Amino acid sequence: MYKKTHRYHCNSCFTAYSVTVGTLFHKTHVDLQKWFKAIHLIFKSSSNISVRSLSKEIGVSKNTASYMISRIQKAMVEEVDLLHKIIEIDEP
Repeated sequence: MYKKTHRYHCNSCFTAYSVTVGTLFHKTHVDLQKWFKAIHLIFKSSSNISVRSLSKEIGVSKNTASYMISRIQKAMVEEVDLLHKIIEIDEP
């Protein structure tokens, strides 16, 4: 692991990568804690959460909140196991 960048290095192909590769968190600059909170809020809302309320709740811009909602909705189809594990961890 590279110390300062939080990236790993493959000794076979000499590629550097992060643990978020291949997930909905890949290539985003939003903290994972905000992602986890957004996932929790989206799963636990009785109706669809609005972009404005999500942006206010987690402290990001409306554009970022909209982007996060669309990525989470896509992950509900493609990465449902990962999302359920995050929700399980989040609950006491």
